[in-house]
Amino acid sequence: MRARVARLKDRLTKRGLRLAVAESMTGGALSDLITSVPGASRYYLGGLVAYSPELKAQLNVSSAAIKKHGLYSRQVAEALARGALKKFGPDVAVGITGIAHPDKTHRAPGAWVAVASGRKVVSKHITCKAGARRNEARKKVARGALELLLEFLRTWD
Repeated sequence: MRARVARLKDRLTKRGLRLAVAESMTGGALSDLITSVPGASRYYLGGLVAYSPELKAQLNVSSAAIKKHGLYSRQVAEALARGALKKFGPDVAVGITGIAHPDKTHRAPGAWVAVASGRKVVSKHITCKAGARRNEARKKVARGALELLLEFLRTWD
């Protein structure tokens, strides 16, 4: 995984781009990955773990969007990414929302991940296997977010 993070660092620094994240379900796991390779301060502004709807609202995630689409939706992930762009001023932002453990409405853990820039937004649903442990699910989604971010940057130019 360190090689993937090093690739992220290279893609961002070669283009002079800066990154910020708004994580919910992953609880900082993506930020942990990003900062595991020296030199992150050259491109990584930081992140916010917005677990509650109240904190998500500070990133312009509307209660109407949450009510209409649910907390664990593509629309909320995209709103988190756009909110991080607006609030922190990076060139690229990631938004993650999901569920780290099964409940009555979700059989397996999973999340929506969105990557946004001023030009576009892409999103992807990442599903974890049924019975996955909470930290397993968080780490899988963080790795999936890293992969989506790398894919997004590959088509930057």
